[in-house]
Amino acid sequence: MSLSIRAVQALALCGALLLSACAGPSKQDMYGGERPQQTTPQVEVQKKAETPRLSARRLAAIKEYGLEKAQPDKLVGLDGFEVEQALGTADFIRKDSGVEIWQYRANHCILDLFLYQNGAHLRVDHTELRGSLPKEKAAADCFNQIVMDLRP
Repeated sequence: MSLSIRAVQALALCGALLLSACAGPSKQDMYGGERPQQTTPQVEVQKKAETPRLSARRLAAIKEYGLEKAQPDKLVGLDGFEVEQALGTADFIRKDSGVEIWQYRANHCILDLFLYQNGAHLRVDHTELRGSLPKEKAAADCFNQIVMDLRP
Protein backbone atom coordinates (compact mmCIF):
# COMPACT_ATOMS: atom_id res chain seq x y z
CA MET A 1 0.00 0.00 0.00
CA SER A 2 1.41 3.35 -0.93
CA LEU A 3 2.39 5.95 1.63
CA SER A 4 -0.19 8.49 0.39
CA ILE A 5 -3.10 6.03 0.82
CA ARG A 6 -1.95 5.25 4.39
CA ALA A 7 -1.67 8.98 5.12
CA VAL A 8 -5.24 9.60 3.87
CA GLN A 9 -6.55 6.67 5.97
CA ALA A 10 -4.72 7.91 9.07
CA LEU A 11 -6.03 11.45 8.53
CA ALA A 12 -9.61 10.18 8.11
CA LEU A 13 -9.30 8.10 11.31
CA CYS A 14 -7.95 11.09 13.27
CA GLY A 15 -10.82 13.26 12.03
CA ALA A 16 -13.43 10.68 13.05
CA LEU A 17 -11.87 10.29 16.50
CA LEU A 18 -11.72 14.05 16.97
CA LEU A 19 -15.39 14.47 16.07
CA SER A 20 -16.50 11.67 18.39
CA ALA A 21 -14.48 13.12 21.29
CA CYS A 22 -16.28 16.47 20.95
CA ALA A 23 -19.72 14.96 21.42
CA GLY A 24 -21.34 16.28 24.59
CA PRO A 25 -24.77 16.11 26.19
CA SER A 26 -27.53 17.38 23.97
CA LYS A 27 -30.41 19.64 24.99
CA GLN A 28 -32.56 16.51 24.97
CA ASP A 29 -30.26 14.98 27.62
CA MET A 30 -30.49 18.09 29.80
CA TYR A 31 -34.15 19.01 29.29
CA GLY A 32 -35.76 15.78 28.10
CA GLY A 33 -37.35 14.96 31.41
CA GLU A 34 -38.40 11.58 30.11
CA ARG A 35 -36.19 8.59 30.69
CA PRO A 36 -36.06 6.11 27.83
CA GLN A 37 -38.16 3.11 28.60
CA GLN A 38 -36.05 0.04 29.21
CA THR A 39 -37.26 -2.98 27.36
CA THR A 40 -36.94 -6.42 28.86
CA PRO A 41 -37.43 -9.67 27.05
CA GLN A 42 -40.85 -11.26 27.48
CA VAL A 43 -40.84 -14.17 29.90
CA GLU A 44 -42.96 -17.12 28.85
CA VAL A 45 -43.75 -18.22 32.38
CA GLN A 46 -46.61 -16.22 33.86
CA LYS A 47 -45.60 -14.77 37.22
CA LYS A 48 -47.95 -13.43 39.83
CA ALA A 49 -48.17 -9.67 39.29
CA GLU A 50 -46.36 -7.89 42.09
CA THR A 51 -46.68 -4.27 43.05
CA PRO A 52 -43.26 -2.67 42.57
CA ARG A 53 -41.77 -1.50 45.84
CA LEU A 54 -38.81 0.50 46.99
CA SER A 55 -36.07 -1.53 48.60
CA ALA A 56 -35.90 -1.58 52.40
CA ARG A 57 -32.53 0.18 52.16
CA ARG A 58 -34.02 3.06 50.12
CA LEU A 59 -37.02 3.40 52.43
CA ALA A 60 -34.74 3.47 55.48
CA ALA A 61 -32.55 6.17 53.87
CA ILE A 62 -35.60 8.26 52.88
CA LYS A 63 -36.83 8.14 56.49
CA GLU A 64 -33.37 8.72 57.99
CA TYR A 65 -32.81 11.88 55.95
CA GLY A 66 -36.39 13.11 56.47
CA LEU A 67 -37.32 13.11 52.78
CA GLU A 68 -40.92 11.91 53.06
CA LYS A 69 -43.08 14.82 51.92
CA ALA A 70 -40.09 17.16 52.13
CA GLN A 71 -38.59 19.77 49.84
CA PRO A 72 -35.34 19.36 47.86
CA ASP A 73 -33.52 21.72 50.25
CA LYS A 74 -33.50 18.79 52.71
CA LEU A 75 -30.77 17.26 50.49
CA VAL A 76 -28.33 20.15 51.07
CA GLY A 77 -25.39 18.92 53.14
CA LEU A 78 -25.78 15.23 52.25
CA ASP A 79 -22.81 13.54 50.60
CA GLY A 80 -23.02 11.65 47.33
CA PHE A 81 -23.30 8.26 49.01
CA GLU A 82 -26.23 9.41 51.16
CA VAL A 83 -28.01 10.88 48.12
CA GLU A 84 -27.61 7.61 46.22
CA GLN A 85 -28.95 5.67 49.19
CA ALA A 86 -32.06 7.85 49.30
CA LEU A 87 -32.73 8.59 45.62
CA GLY A 88 -30.90 5.83 43.77
CA THR A 89 -28.59 6.33 40.82
CA ALA A 90 -28.89 9.67 39.02
CA ASP A 91 -30.35 9.65 35.52
CA PHE A 92 -27.65 12.01 34.27
CA ILE A 93 -24.31 13.12 35.77
CA ARG A 94 -22.18 15.97 34.50
CA LYS A 95 -18.66 16.41 35.89
CA ASP A 96 -16.93 19.77 35.70
CA SER A 97 -13.94 21.15 37.51
CA GLY A 98 -14.70 20.76 41.23
CA VAL A 99 -18.44 20.19 40.79
CA GLU A 100 -20.77 17.41 39.74
CA ILE A 101 -24.36 17.99 38.64
CA TRP A 102 -26.64 15.04 39.29
CA GLN A 103 -29.98 15.02 37.53
CA TYR A 104 -33.02 13.01 38.60
CA ARG A 105 -36.06 12.94 36.32
CA ALA A 106 -39.74 12.24 36.89
CA ASN A 107 -42.58 12.42 34.36
CA HIS A 108 -42.63 16.19 33.90
CA CYS A 109 -39.95 17.54 36.19
CA ILE A 110 -36.23 17.46 36.84
CA LEU A 111 -34.22 17.73 40.05
CA ASP A 112 -30.67 19.07 39.64
CA LEU A 113 -28.25 18.55 42.52
CA PHE A 114 -25.00 20.51 42.59
CA LEU A 115 -22.34 18.60 44.52
CA TYR A 116 -19.03 20.23 45.43
CA GLN A 117 -15.89 18.62 46.81
CA ASN A 118 -15.86 18.94 50.60
CA GLY A 119 -12.85 17.12 52.02
CA ALA A 120 -12.88 13.56 50.76
CA HIS A 121 -16.55 13.63 49.73
CA LEU A 122 -18.86 15.40 47.33
CA ARG A 123 -21.64 17.22 49.19
CA VAL A 124 -24.90 18.74 47.95
CA ASP A 125 -24.52 22.51 48.03
CA HIS A 126 -27.55 23.57 45.98
CA THR A 127 -30.71 22.00 44.53
CA GLU A 128 -32.99 23.10 41.71
CA LEU A 129 -36.40 21.60 40.96
CA ARG A 130 -37.82 22.54 37.56
CA GLY A 131 -40.12 21.45 34.80
CA SER A 132 -38.86 19.29 31.96
CA LEU A 133 -38.95 22.20 29.49
CA PRO A 134 -36.85 25.38 29.81
CA LYS A 135 -38.51 28.07 31.98
CA GLU A 136 -41.22 25.63 33.10
CA LYS A 137 -41.98 25.33 36.82
CA ALA A 138 -42.18 21.94 38.50
CA ALA A 139 -45.48 20.56 39.75
CA ALA A 140 -46.08 20.61 43.50
CA ASP A 141 -45.66 16.82 43.91
CA CYS A 142 -42.59 16.57 41.69
CA PHE A 143 -40.03 16.02 44.45
CA ASN A 144 -42.15 13.26 45.97
CA GLN A 145 -42.33 11.54 42.55
CA ILE A 146 -38.54 11.60 42.31
CA VAL A 147 -38.04 10.33 45.86
CA MET A 148 -40.49 7.46 45.38
CA ASP A 149 -39.30 6.49 41.87
CA LEU A 150 -38.20 2.89 41.51
CA ARG A 151 -34.78 3.61 40.00
CA PRO A 152 -31.95 1.30 41.16
